[in-house]
Amino acid sequence: MKMKKISAFFMLLLSAAFVGCEAEYNAYDNAVFLAEARQSTSSKIVIDDKGGEGTFSARLSKATDNDVNVTFNVDPAVLSTYNKVNGGDYHVLPADYYTLSSTEGVIKAGKIGCEPVAITVKPFDGNIDQNKKYAIPVVLESASGCGILQGARSLVLLIDQVVVTNGIHIDTNTQVPLWGDASAPLHLPNYTLEWLVNMDYLTRDNVSQWMLRQGGKNGAMKVYTRFGDVTCPQDHLQLKFGATKTQSAAAIAPKKWNHIAVVYDGANIMIYFNGVLDSKTAYGTPGEAVDVDCINFGNNVRSQFALHGAACEMRVWSVARSQSEIANNMYTVDPTTEGLEIYWKANEGEGKVLKDYSGHGRDGVMAEEPTWQIGLRFPEGK
Repeated sequence: MKMKKISAFFMLLLSAAFVGCEAEYNAYDNAVFLAEARQSTSSKIVIDDKGGEGTFSARLSKATDNDVNVTFNVDPAVLSTYNKVNGGDYHVLPADYYTLSSTEGVIKAGKIGCEPVAITVKPFDGNIDQNKKYAIPVVLESASGCGILQGARSLVLLIDQVVVTNGIHIDTNTQVPLWGDASAPLHLPNYTLEWLVNMDYLTRDNVSQWMLRQGGKNGAMKVYTRFGDVTCPQDHLQLKFGATKTQSAAAIAPKKWNHIAVVYDGANIMIYFNGVLDSKTAYGTPGEAVDVDCINFGNNVRSQFALHGAACEMRVWSVARSQSEIANNMYTVDPTTEGLEIYWKANEGEGKVLKDYSGHGRDGVMAEEPTWQIGLRFPEGK
């Protein structure tokens, strides 16, 4: 009799556990979530001089017999978490610059989704700092009579502003943007070089890009990037730093804009094309820093090595930028960002001086005025 009671007790426990697990599974199975957040933690809204639009919506994984009322909210904490996880520097878009069609929705009985919430973003004007990156962090706040799938509860809507700017065209007759100051050399324990370039053609070797020297414009070359070499195809990027020489795995296409970044983190050299990692090479002397007192771009004293093409958004950093930081700031970056040492936007539209927007006063000065390209739009074609 005692054994039967114990067995019955354990059967009761097992039954309760089964019912509990089934209830937990059903609750999870029927949870509400943001449809877009099931694929990614973020999505983009592209805006131009007319603004932009986007949507998001709530869904159930299967229909229920009752209406499910849902509410939405904008939560800065969601963006703070996103920035920490992804190395971002996004700011919450001020409420004056967007509207939500609703903060509530209803998933009708027998349905699995509600009407999408429309977001309308106003064009940016002089009252907002356009050097900063903005986002709208939305969260599924509540759902009546149903649980919420926590992993897909929030979505960061990244505002991808079409950047309209200018650039310079460099050729054999155009002296490069040049900075030099022997009294205050630039110390780079790590570095990142970034630039946007549109090559006229890629049919010869040793097409100069960045040249970082110590000892003036004729001093020792510390870091050198170029297209093509004896051992490097003409449409591949090559980097020389110390005794280490590396080149890109992929080619770039001429007659289109490409964002290029080279990163040295003290141990490795990474090359990125358009925000995507192309190659990674171990540096031969880990931990080595570089000190330079002369930096120029796109040409050198030997005109046969001149770049023939257009360029803008040229940046020198004293930190190793992450892939997400590079990908999210290809067309503009906040000039106050830590580690930014030189920032030649090349957006003046006239003259021979490229202002250093980093605030360090390292303006780029050209011997001859370049041919200016006016009204460039990035991303290209937007």
